[in-house]
Amino acid sequence: MQIDSTPLDVLVRLDDSTPGKVELTAMIDVATRMVPAAMLRPTTKSVDASVLLARTVTPEVMRPGWIDALRMSRSVLPHRRLLNIDERLEHAAARPVIVPEMIVCDHGKAFISRNFLASCRFLQIDVQPAHKGSPFEKEHIEKTLNSVGTLFTQFLSGFTGRHTDRRGRHLDKQPLWSLLELQELLDEWIVAHWQNRQHDGLRDPSHPGRSFTPNEKYAALVEACRPSGGWSTTTGSRSSAAPTTALS
Repeated sequence: MQIDSTPLDVLVRLDDSTPGKVELTAMIDVATRMVPAAMLRPTTKSVDASVLLARTVTPEVMRPGWIDALRMSRSVLPHRRLLNIDERLEHAAARPVIVPEMIVCDHGKAFISRNFLASCRFLQIDVQPAHKGSPFEKEHIEKTLNSVGTLFTQFLSGFTGRHTDRRGRHLDKQPLWSLLELQELLDEWIVAHWQNRQHDGLRDPSHPGRSFTPNEKYAALVEACRPSGGWSTTTGSRSSAAPTTALS
């Protein structure tokens, strides 16, 4: 898996009711291109990276107001099979749980901090910092964060654009999402849109013309896996990590 942060091109209403910018921190599973968790913070700190990791290994529970079509049991995911392994998935939304075996990151303070590294050691996750000045070593998360900007952020109230010549006037006086509201909206968008959007990097080797969604790829890799002593029902198990393991 790969992790990274980037400023989000949108103004939000911060906790003190003033408009401000936030950072998006997210993780992506290279095997399936799924985004197991994403967080918005004014500035990403080490504790935020640890919380993101905790959300990655925890099922996304259905929220009030979400339609039933977003339930894992209504999706292409093998819900019944996964439920036998992890009972926490009974009321989960259609976003799989994966316990990383390795996380590739840059040298950002949040990712090489004592807190984040300790969290990874606790879950027996290897951390591999990329070489400095080599963003191509984590190109998947780089492209994902850019896609969030083009597919999600640019349609929000308060969108600033990358350059001032593309920015509207008096954005700070327009109705803005609060940080909490925008986080809720992002979580729903990931489950409803990103996980069900065909990805050009997910192709069937036998039929290259067909592309998969992250959820479809996860389901296909689960079917390719068989319990072989590496699966368990405990949190942090490699049962949820089966798709990643199958591809590596």
